[in-house]
Amino acid sequence: LVLLGVAGVLAFRNLRLRRCDTRGATRYAIYYLAIEMLLWVVAVHHTGDLLAEAIVAGNYAAHAVGAAFRLWLYYVAMEPYVRRLWPDLFISWSRVLNGQLGDPLVGRDVLVGCLTGVIFGLMTSWPGMVLYRVDPDTISSGSAAVARLLHAQQIAMLFALYQLAPLLVLRVIFRNTMLAGFVFVILYVIIMARPEWSWDAYAVNVGWAAVMVFLYVRFGLIAVMATWLSGLLLFRFPFTTDFSAWYAQGGLLALATILLVAGYGFYTSTLAGQNLLSQRE
Repeated sequence: LVLLGVAGVLAFRNLRLRRCDTRGATRYAIYYLAIEMLLWVVAVHHTGDLLAEAIVAGNYAAHAVGAAFRLWLYYVAMEPYVRRLWPDLFISWSRVLNGQLGDPLVGRDVLVGCLTGVIFGLMTSWPGMVLYRVDPDTISSGSAAVARLLHAQQIAMLFALYQLAPLLVLRVIFRNTMLAGFVFVILYVIIMARPEWSWDAYAVNVGWAAVMVFLYVRFGLIAVMATWLSGLLLFRFPFTTDFSAWYAQGGLLALATILLVAGYGFYTSTLAGQNLLSQRE
């Protein structure tokens, strides 16, 4: 409630001064809302009872509108300050909003994010790693696996924006990106720590938080979203080399999604013959 209140005050101020990207915020929120309603279609067991269907649809719509509004509010509240402190962070994201999906810079950020997410996803999946948790819904049915795939995209959108908020606050307080990033990593590990964690789990989370800071500052929002998406798919879906296994379907779906997204990033980033790690234009 405190965060919402602060975001509301900042958003109102930015709207009054007309210095925020309301178009980008609205598209961000509408896309999230569309995914939520797709989840209603895919994830819910539909009985054919019109009254029951209407109640469930209303609950999904209410939840979706509330979450989308919070996203819109945070975006409007943070966007002007982020552009001032880290002007590169929204470049590829702005090009996506403008429909420039074939832009090499967008492809580069997507590819970098996919590779980063895959690396950390594999690190959390080695034998004995307590962080690894297979989601039962990913193996219960085909529609449930698709629903978890859509939900992973939602989480990527949410976390990419929500993690940016404390990093921005720390940057404003300390007036130094490196110091703000260091404090962010410490706070992230403290908040996420669990009693059952071993040293390797702490090491992975320190690395994850540090890489998040680097991605925000060096590549931007798109790269962070792609990292969360690919990492979550490897983190939650089961994978096996026995493709005849009854639970192999979910893993194959997640793997195909990662390969498609990474393939899109590779194709678009090299289409104009640009180096993947070249400076932003």
